[in-house]
Amino acid sequence: MDPCGVCEGDNTTCVILFAVPISITITCEDSEMVELHHLFENQFGDAEWVLEAPLPTKGVAVIDNVASPPTLTYTANPSESGVDVIKVRGTITETMATDILLVPVTIGLCIDCFGILDGTARLDECGVCNGTNSTCLGCDDVPNSGSEIDFCGICAGDNSTCVNITVPPIELVSCFAVHFFQLQHEPADTPVVWDILLGPFKGDAFVNHISGFIEYMNPAVAGMDWLIIKATSQLNNSIMDTANITFLLQDCPDCAGNQLGLQLFDICGVCGGDSSTCRDCFGIPNGGNVFDVCGVCGGDGSSCLDCFGVPFGPAVLDMCGVCAGDGSSCDEDADILPITIVGIVLLFGLLCFLIFVCIVVYRYCILVRHVDYTEASKNYRGPEPITSAKVKRFPFYISKTPYHGAGAIQRIRKN
Repeated sequence: MDPCGVCEGDNTTCVILFAVPISITITCEDSEMVELHHLFENQFGDAEWVLEAPLPTKGVAVIDNVASPPTLTYTANPSESGVDVIKVRGTITETMATDILLVPVTIGLCIDCFGILDGTARLDECGVCNGTNSTCLGCDDVPNSGSEIDFCGICAGDNSTCVNITVPPIELVSCFAVHFFQLQHEPADTPVVWDILLGPFKGDAFVNHISGFIEYMNPAVAGMDWLIIKATSQLNNSIMDTANITFLLQDCPDCAGNQLGLQLFDICGVCGGDSSTCRDCFGIPNGGNVFDVCGVCGGDGSSCLDCFGVPFGPAVLDMCGVCAGDGSSCDEDADILPITIVGIVLLFGLLCFLIFVCIVVYRYCILVRHVDYTEASKNYRGPEPITSAKVKRFPFYISKTPYHGAGAIQRIRKN
């Protein structure tokens, strides 16, 4: 007799179904998977499994016939406990034999996310206990989608549908100044082209069309000035924005308070000064050099000290090296030495004077002899001419009286 109760049967008249394990025991919100088998798998292969009514009431059952062997997965509902039943029909394809399998499920008590036994509070998809999934909703209403509204107000947008100029505060511009500042826009990653639509009305302004860098020049007038700037998206030239840029132009007084005056602070900080009030004794502005007590610029006060260290004092060292001394403190040798030196100096001076006198007398004698020779030559009437060589060889006096003949010359002894 075969397992189906047929004498000499071939197991084709019945299906003996069973699950491994045959029952399911889980806790609240848990799930478990069991394998589905029948008695004649080795003979006929796997059976085809389906759920039968009534379906489970405390959970959800799912059959997977693709798996080998086929499986049954049961997931308990939140906050559900107690006993449930899964009704499964199994059919052997080759014999078309079919049968019903009842799988009992035991669901234990639950502790909810608030710690309450068998409580109903559960974590939502955002991880919030007893939440509503609203804390992690994207702008597309899908929890945890990460979708956000972009700067232009578009859900999951890329900031390419708008351009907004960031209006700067009033720009303060100094007199005669060239003022520079950078225009800003949002979203910052959208490339734009900048243009000046209107103004300015007092000064001059230029804008770099790509960088948005503005240069404004104050024409030395006071008051308010303004211009209208436009930013156009390079991605879509129909997307643009405009803004009003305002400038406050300051007055132009000089350091003396005269509007458009020419007075400036000098290097010493004096309005209209010539930078002379802070020069030191070397003429260096704000220099540190001063006259010392001796009147020397940058000196140390030592150039006018007497031997007692008194500025401009009368005391000097005597010949004995004593400050303000009378020279009496030296020994006898020291007294003789200065007197000897003075005597030598005086004798040398006298000798030089005598030599000078001798030279003068000698020169005078030569001059007289020359004059006498000249006069004798003019008055001499003798037959023998008088030569300078004879005059020099025989000293004589030549009379200036006009004698003729040999008497014209009177010889004189040498001494």
